[in-house]
Amino acid sequence: MAKIGVPVVPSGAPVVLHVTEFKTRPVAARILFGALSGNDHIKGTVAVGGAQFEVADTAVTGMSGLGVVSRNVGKQTADGIGHLAGAAIE
Repeated sequence: MAKIGVPVVPSGAPVVLHVTEFKTRPVAARILFGALSGNDHIKGTVAVGGAQFEVADTAVTGMSGLGVVSRNVGKQTADGIGHLAGAAIE
């Protein structure tokens, strides 16, 4: 991370995820009505040092809920930080 000018201390590097949009469906509605019940959605901005990038994910199925959406946003965040640091992302 020092390569991109982010101060790294023994406790880690400062990373801020600012959530700008958040929507979730009740579990019962998601299971009973599936895609007809709407969607689960998270969108935000990640700030690392002086760099920023957007992350977002939406689930519309009856099986995928907020847990899947948040996992995908977390993966996008980690991949984005890795990309900024010059790491190869799979």
